[in-house]
Amino acid sequence: MRKAAFYLLALMACLLMGGRTFAQSVGTPTGIGTAGNTTNSTSLSISATKAVGATNTIIVTLVLYNNSGPVTVTDSGLNSYAPNADVTDAFGVRTLVFSAPVATALTTSSTIAANFNANVQYKNASAFYVSGLVAASPADRTATATNATAPAVSVGPTATTSQANELLIGAFGVNDGGSTASFTAGTGYTALPSNVTGSGLAIFPEYRIVAATGAYSATGTLGGTHSDWSGAIVTYKAGTAQTITFPSPGNQIYGVTPIMLGATASSGLTVTYTVTSGPATVAGNVLTITGAGTVTIQASQAGNGTYRPATPVSQTITVAKATPIISGVTGSQSISYGTAAVNLSGTVSAGAGYPTNGETVSVTINGSPQSATIAGGAGGFSVSFPTATIPPSPTAYTITYAYVGDANLNAATNNTSTTLTVTGISVPNLSYTNATGIGLRILLSDITGNTGTKSSLSSPSYAITGVSASSTQGGTVVNNSTTILYTPPNNTITNDTFTYTLTDGTASKTATVTVTFVSPTGPTLAITLDGSNHPVIKFYGILGQGYHIQRAPTPTGSWADVQAVTIPGTGDGSDTWTDTGVTGSANYYRLRYP
Repeated sequence: MRKAAFYLLALMACLLMGGRTFAQSVGTPTGIGTAGNTTNSTSLSISATKAVGATNTIIVTLVLYNNSGPVTVTDSGLNSYAPNADVTDAFGVRTLVFSAPVATALTTSSTIAANFNANVQYKNASAFYVSGLVAASPADRTATATNATAPAVSVGPTATTSQANELLIGAFGVNDGGSTASFTAGTGYTALPSNVTGSGLAIFPEYRIVAATGAYSATGTLGGTHSDWSGAIVTYKAGTAQTITFPSPGNQIYGVTPIMLGATASSGLTVTYTVTSGPATVAGNVLTITGAGTVTIQASQAGNGTYRPATPVSQTITVAKATPIISGVTGSQSISYGTAAVNLSGTVSAGAGYPTNGETVSVTINGSPQSATIAGGAGGFSVSFPTATIPPSPTAYTITYAYVGDANLNAATNNTSTTLTVTGISVPNLSYTNATGIGLRILLSDITGNTGTKSSLSSPSYAITGVSASSTQGGTVVNNSTTILYTPPNNTITNDTFTYTLTDGTASKTATVTVTFVSPTGPTLAITLDGSNHPVIKFYGILGQGYHIQRAPTPTGSWADVQAVTIPGTGDGSDTWTDTGVTGSANYYRLRYP
């Protein structure tokens, strides 16, 4: 029984060890590229031959000759490289090791550069990447060595590693006088891509993955022509794996309030978010939709000194266009006829979504549209709507609002009913064309039947309440509340004007009458003789107006009424009368009003 219990405990221990080893497994290092030259320069660039994804770690091994100044490493993704080892032998062979957790992925178009404070002629580098290391400060233990003898090379041992699962990197910079140096990795190690400049300098990196704590050394054997060397060993801590669970926030409609994202990491560490494409922004774990379209959000966890970076997880959602409403519009108003303008405003919105500043809302009153400009960033719009020519009406005018939409919003019409009431009276200006010297008779029905006459009363009681004392040319203007009589001054050929005032029972308005005189088709008063030698007088006047025909033996008088006549109510304003009281053409005639 005790023996069986022992085996059971041993089995459980193996399982637990295996579980921990798997959780902290380190990937096989993969070469990114090498570089080297003998040209004096202040940098050495490695062109990436492999893409390197985020969550990996890049390690760069470097050998220089006769340089003791500062050295840095950078790359196209702006990842941050830390120096892990730096050693120079007595003959000037300097070996360095750098590492960088990859926050920004590299592509095959990326470069990694070693940068120097002064020109360096002889230089060589080899870069590679590995998965599974902790994200923060992965370097654990280091040791360095130099020697003028070969072929056996060795560096270490290091101090005891801080954890069982680690990656060991050995790097040997070699003075290769004949450019034929070669390298065989030490026991337990595997060689990584190396580089020889062709002029006596080489870099030889190697790796080993261990699963127990210990003090470790890096070894190897040089071949070919070689002399002095410097070397380093750096141990890197494996990280515990972690995964991200990222529930989809679901498809949305533009204007939705900010969304709380709910991704979690199995490590319990805080997840960070990035909008990798689409109309949205993210701050902390709050996603704000800024437009319609397709949005992709990536959840990441960069790891720490215990956990390796998690593989990012993305969610893609569709944001549909929203149908906005027009609200908060100016309430119903009442104005007097002739008011120049009214101020109208409102808001176009769909939840937290608004049109872009500079878009417009069409505002219409009485069939006349005006554009109200959206401004202020929250869908507000306003317009000074001209109303001077909107006639009074017993029925209020409906004010309508319409928005045509844009890339994020559908079209919208107002969801409220507002009106504009115009009170008062609108009186038309009238224009007439008359034969020279002929007057006018204007009936009330001529005015109120005009399309320009409007009243805010449902049953207006129109009346003419006043006229000009005289026309601008001195003509006579007479008003009897339902008729206006106008007589031009003698021999008038200049256009004439006068005013009249109309009331609807509550309000009055004054308008202008313009008379344009033209030469008549015949004389204003013409005389011929009939078959009995009686004078036939053809005369012109105001339709429906009564006159007196006067006769005199000479142009200077004396004048006497001989006949009362009335111009027919229709026609061209002419009529005829035969003077049977005389014969021949020895008399003179004229019209008198009234």
